Amino acid sequence: MNPGFLAWMNAGNRYMQQFVAEQVTISNAVYTCTVGKEFTIDLSFETGGAVQFNKGSVLVNKQDLLSAPPRGTIINFRGNGFRVTEVDDVVNAWEINMIQLSA
Repeated sequence: MNPGFLAWMNAGNRYMQQFVAEQVTISNAVYTCTVGKEFTIDLSFETGGAVQFNKGSVLVNKQDLLSAPPRGTIINFRGNGFRVTEVDDVVNAWEINMIQLSA
């Protein structure tokens, strides 16, 4: 990728974070992030009935978090524990998809 374009994208992320930044804790380190997919409450059906869960994603700049957290990693966001379900590489950031440990 063109380094100038990548720098422009990183600057855009930093600009947005001035206004809508949140924080996520991964392995006892705190990272600035923005919400990717809005968090929603959903139902999943398991043995015994329906289970309510909260899922969504956050975007963390690759400049801050050098490698993606592995699937299954426990992270903290908005005071709640979440488990990483998958991580998407979105060029200059990681989109960390996660599901709440208990809703």
